[in-house]
Parts: sequence; C-alpha cells; structure tokens
Amino acid sequence: MGYIGIINLDRVGVSTFALGLKGSLPPQRSRQQIFSLFKFLEGITPAGETSFNQSLLAYSKLYKRPGLAIIISDLLDAQGFEQGLKELLYRKFDIVLIQILSEEEIEPQFSGDARLVDLETGALRSLLIDKQLLSLYRDRIFKFFKRIEEFSLERGIEYLRTSTVVPFEDLILKYLSQGLHLR
Repeated sequence: MGYIGIINLDRVGVSTFALGLKGSLPPQRSRQQIFSLFKFLEGITPAGETSFNQSLLAYSKLYKRPGLAIIISDLLDAQGFEQGLKELLYRKFDIVLIQILSEEEIEPQFSGDARLVDLETGALRSLLIDKQLLSLYRDRIFKFFKRIEEFSLERGIEYLRTSTVVPFEDLILKYLSQGLHLR
C-alpha cells in the first residue's frame, strides 16, 4: 500500500503501536522513500500488550496534518476501538480500517480441554471448550463485528475484515478493483 502511495507521489509514513506509538517513519513525498519504507517494515517485531485508543490518540497528536490513515489491526482490545478512531476523525483524517483475524479467532474449531495463551500478555487460561461455549463465543464475536461495521458505516470509515489465510496482496487488489479509497 505504501508503494502505491509512493509511486503516486503521495506523502507516505508508517507507525507501529502497542501501548502507544512504538516506531514511526514520518510521512514524506519521495520515491526514494521506498527503501526506507521496506527497511522499516522488515524491522517490525510484534510484541506486548496493545492500547488501540491510546496509540491512535498519540498518532493524531504527533501528526497533525490530516490525510489518509490506513489502520491494520485485529481490534481485539478490551478498552475498545471507538475513541481512537473518533480522535482521528475529529482531526479530519480519512480512515481505512482493515481488521485481520486468524481463522481460529473467527470460527474456532476446538473442543475438549484447552490451555489458551494470550500472545500479547502471556496470560494462561485453562478451560473446557464445548458446544455451548463455542456458541457463546460465535455470538459474541459476530456482535463485535456488527458493532465495528455499524460504527464505521455511521462515520464514513471504510472497513474491511479479513482472515490471515487471505494473502494481503489479494485483499488489496480486490479492494482497489472495487474503486474504493486507494485509487
């Protein structure tokens, strides 16, 4: 996506976040930036807890010049996602929100005794997964998806949800072919 912006001579920058902004490549308008962009992206290592809202608030304060904000996240933050997005909208950013989840998060196929590990916090949880628990989970995750969809629709945020099994370039090409924001 950055490459598309760079070849169109748009200002392109990248930021990563966890409990706040972790690293940033400030927006620039230069075709030479492609090398800095690739180097920055190669150096990203995901780790630790996340505060989606706090991170977007920090971003909106650091980069006051509005533009297109493409946010890629699983959006699985106990504190929610709304406040951070509202802050970007308040500061006049156009937003494309891409939610990426694993197939196991979307439609779990587990049953029996399980020991789950939260990859962000390291917390362990043992539980018995049965049909009732799976049904409850599915109900909650689809209500969560609906909440994101409604929030986005009401505020003019372009929202895409995808699975980690879909190659990212296929997602972007499909998105582009629909004539949406990334022209």
